[in-house]
Amino acid sequence: MEPDELEYTSDLDQKLDLFVMLENVNHMVRRGREKELGLFGLNLIQASVLRLLRKNPEGLTLTEIASGIYRAPNSVSSLVSRMQQKGLLEKVKNSKSGGIKICITKKGRKQYNETIDKTYLTSIVYALSDEELERLQFYLKKIKVRAMELQGPQ
Repeated sequence: MEPDELEYTSDLDQKLDLFVMLENVNHMVRRGREKELGLFGLNLIQASVLRLLRKNPEGLTLTEIASGIYRAPNSVSSLVSRMQQKGLLEKVKNSKSGGIKICITKKGRKQYNETIDKTYLTSIVYALSDEELERLQFYLKKIKVRAMELQGPQ
Protein backbone atom coordinates (compact mmCIF):
# COMPACT_ATOMS: atom_id res chain seq x y z
CA MET A 1 0.00 0.00 0.00
CA GLU A 2 1.21 3.50 -0.84
CA PRO A 3 1.85 5.91 2.07
CA ASP A 4 -0.95 8.22 0.86
CA GLU A 5 -3.41 5.32 1.02
CA LEU A 6 -2.38 4.48 4.59
CA GLU A 7 -2.88 8.07 5.67
CA TYR A 8 -6.28 8.21 3.97
CA THR A 9 -7.36 4.91 5.52
CA SER A 10 -6.24 6.03 8.96
CA ASP A 11 -8.15 9.33 8.64
CA LEU A 12 -11.20 7.56 7.27
CA ASP A 13 -11.06 4.94 10.04
CA GLN A 14 -10.91 7.69 12.64
CA LYS A 15 -14.02 9.36 11.15
CA LEU A 16 -15.85 6.04 10.93
CA ASP A 17 -14.95 5.25 14.54
CA LEU A 18 -16.46 8.59 15.54
CA PHE A 19 -19.63 7.79 13.59
CA VAL A 20 -19.88 4.38 15.27
CA MET A 21 -19.39 6.02 18.68
CA LEU A 22 -22.14 8.53 17.87
CA GLU A 23 -24.46 5.69 16.88
CA ASN A 24 -23.66 3.74 20.05
CA VAL A 25 -24.20 6.75 22.32
CA ASN A 26 -27.47 7.50 20.52
CA HIS A 27 -28.61 3.91 21.00
CA MET A 28 -27.75 3.86 24.73
CA VAL A 29 -29.40 7.23 25.42
CA ARG A 30 -32.52 6.33 23.42
CA ARG A 31 -32.83 2.98 25.19
CA GLY A 32 -32.61 4.61 28.62
CA ARG A 33 -35.05 7.37 27.69
CA GLU A 34 -37.52 4.89 26.13
CA LYS A 35 -37.48 2.84 29.32
CA GLU A 36 -38.07 5.96 31.40
CA LEU A 37 -40.87 7.27 29.14
CA GLY A 38 -42.56 3.86 29.24
CA LEU A 39 -43.21 4.44 32.94
CA PHE A 40 -45.40 7.38 31.88
CA GLY A 41 -47.13 5.59 28.99
CA LEU A 42 -45.17 7.49 26.34
CA ASN A 43 -42.63 6.65 23.67
CA LEU A 44 -39.84 8.82 22.24
CA ILE A 45 -41.78 10.17 19.28
CA GLN A 46 -44.78 11.07 21.45
CA ALA A 47 -42.49 12.86 23.91
CA SER A 48 -40.93 14.72 20.97
CA VAL A 49 -44.35 15.91 19.81
CA LEU A 50 -45.33 16.98 23.34
CA ARG A 51 -42.05 18.85 23.75
CA LEU A 52 -42.49 20.62 20.42
CA LEU A 53 -46.06 21.65 21.22
CA ARG A 54 -45.12 22.71 24.74
CA LYS A 55 -42.67 25.13 23.13
CA ASN A 56 -45.42 26.33 20.72
CA PRO A 57 -48.51 26.87 22.89
CA GLU A 58 -50.42 28.50 20.01
CA GLY A 59 -50.36 25.12 18.28
CA LEU A 60 -48.84 23.82 15.07
CA THR A 61 -50.15 22.31 11.85
CA LEU A 62 -49.46 18.67 11.01
CA THR A 63 -46.87 19.82 8.47
CA GLU A 64 -45.10 21.96 11.08
CA ILE A 65 -45.06 19.07 13.54
CA ALA A 66 -43.73 16.71 10.88
CA SER A 67 -40.98 19.19 10.02
CA GLY A 68 -40.16 19.75 13.70
CA ILE A 69 -39.67 16.04 14.44
CA TYR A 70 -38.24 15.07 11.02
CA ARG A 71 -41.05 12.69 10.07
CA ALA A 72 -43.35 12.28 7.07
CA PRO A 73 -46.66 14.17 7.43
CA ASN A 74 -48.75 11.00 6.87
CA SER A 75 -47.06 9.23 9.81
CA VAL A 76 -47.59 12.30 12.00
CA SER A 77 -51.31 12.35 11.21
CA SER A 78 -51.88 8.89 12.67
CA LEU A 79 -49.57 9.64 15.61
CA VAL A 80 -51.52 12.82 16.43
CA SER A 81 -54.82 10.91 16.21
CA ARG A 82 -53.58 8.31 18.71
CA MET A 83 -52.30 11.02 21.03
CA GLN A 84 -55.60 12.87 20.72
CA GLN A 85 -57.45 9.69 21.73
CA LYS A 86 -55.24 9.53 24.85
CA GLY A 87 -56.24 13.13 25.68
CA LEU A 88 -52.69 14.46 25.20
CA LEU A 89 -53.47 16.67 22.19
CA GLU A 90 -56.43 18.48 20.73
CA LYS A 91 -57.25 19.83 17.29
CA VAL A 92 -58.31 23.47 17.31
CA LYS A 93 -59.80 25.27 14.33
CA ASN A 94 -58.07 28.57 13.59
CA SER A 95 -60.81 31.21 13.44
CA LYS A 96 -58.78 33.41 11.06
CA SER A 97 -57.51 30.92 8.51
CA GLY A 98 -59.98 28.11 9.06
CA GLY A 99 -57.07 25.69 9.26
CA ILE A 100 -56.50 23.15 12.00
CA LYS A 101 -53.82 23.57 14.63
CA ILE A 102 -52.72 20.81 16.98
CA CYS A 103 -52.33 21.92 20.61
CA ILE A 104 -51.10 20.21 23.73
CA THR A 105 -53.77 19.64 26.37
CA LYS A 106 -53.43 20.21 30.10
CA LYS A 107 -53.12 16.42 30.49
CA GLY A 108 -50.42 16.28 27.80
CA ARG A 109 -48.46 19.12 29.42
CA LYS A 110 -48.73 17.48 32.85
CA GLN A 111 -47.67 14.07 31.52
CA TYR A 112 -44.70 15.54 29.66
CA ASN A 113 -43.63 17.66 32.62
CA GLU A 114 -43.58 14.55 34.80
CA THR A 115 -41.14 12.91 32.39
CA ILE A 116 -38.59 15.72 32.56
CA ASP A 117 -38.37 15.97 36.33
CA LYS A 118 -35.01 14.40 37.32
CA THR A 119 -34.70 12.38 34.14
CA TYR A 120 -32.15 10.00 32.76
CA LEU A 121 -31.21 12.64 30.17
CA THR A 122 -30.65 15.27 32.83
CA SER A 123 -28.34 12.89 34.66
CA ILE A 124 -26.38 12.35 31.47
CA VAL A 125 -25.92 16.02 30.58
CA TYR A 126 -24.72 16.85 34.09
CA ALA A 127 -21.62 14.88 33.14
CA LEU A 128 -20.69 17.90 30.97
CA SER A 129 -19.89 21.47 31.97
CA ASP A 130 -21.93 24.32 30.49
CA GLU A 131 -19.07 25.09 28.12
CA GLU A 132 -18.83 21.45 27.01
CA LEU A 133 -22.60 21.36 26.43
CA GLU A 134 -22.39 24.49 24.27
CA ARG A 135 -19.56 22.99 22.21
CA LEU A 136 -21.39 19.68 21.84
CA GLN A 137 -24.54 21.48 20.73
CA PHE A 138 -22.53 23.52 18.21
CA TYR A 139 -20.91 20.44 16.68
CA LEU A 140 -24.11 18.38 16.62
CA LYS A 141 -25.96 21.23 14.88
CA LYS A 142 -23.15 21.45 12.34
CA ILE A 143 -23.40 17.71 11.62
CA LYS A 144 -27.21 17.91 11.46
CA VAL A 145 -27.13 20.79 8.96
CA ARG A 146 -24.67 18.92 6.74
CA ALA A 147 -26.72 15.72 6.91
CA MET A 148 -29.85 17.66 5.93
CA GLU A 149 -28.01 19.29 3.03
CA LEU A 150 -26.88 15.90 1.75
CA GLN A 151 -30.35 14.37 2.08
CA GLY A 152 -32.03 17.21 0.22
CA PRO A 153 -35.70 18.14 0.58
CA GLN A 154 -37.85 15.70 2.50
